[in-house]
Amino acid sequence: MKETSVLVSDIDARFIWFEGEIFPGTAKIFARLLSKMNSSPEFGPIFFYIKGIGGDYAVTMEMAKCIERSPDPVCTVAHGYVGSGCFILTQAGQKRLAMDGTKFTFHPAAIGIRKGLENLEQNEIHKLLNWAKVTNAVQLSWFLRRGEPAATICELFQGGAV
Repeated sequence: MKETSVLVSDIDARFIWFEGEIFPGTAKIFARLLSKMNSSPEFGPIFFYIKGIGGDYAVTMEMAKCIERSPDPVCTVAHGYVGSGCFILTQAGQKRLAMDGTKFTFHPAAIGIRKGLENLEQNEIHKLLNWAKVTNAVQLSWFLRRGEPAATICELFQGGAV
């Protein structure tokens, strides 16, 4: 079953709704919606409702930067199932809320190998492992700067947690 995404907004009500998987291109659409909200004559918090499995890491980080740079404060509201990259997005909001019953999951970076490990050169394997280490450090820093206790977050992150 192919995952889909829904990304809609209401400028007057000052909300953006995201549900699904974060794909390449999602950040551009999100940035346009957020820009429209920021340029509207209304001032006040923008509510960003998030539900989804996560997705493309680089796109997730672009969206998180947009949230942090928003002139109008963005309040992230998690609901339903919020995993991986979607969980990272919740950490970018000035205020972070979760609806009752929300289930959060996160995990260390996953390495997608399409060719099969036996077909990779040694230097390719090292590059992938280094990328995963850097990605994990960045992801972990997003959670550590907003959450506590740090030791518990580190422990949960290492094993992948719910």
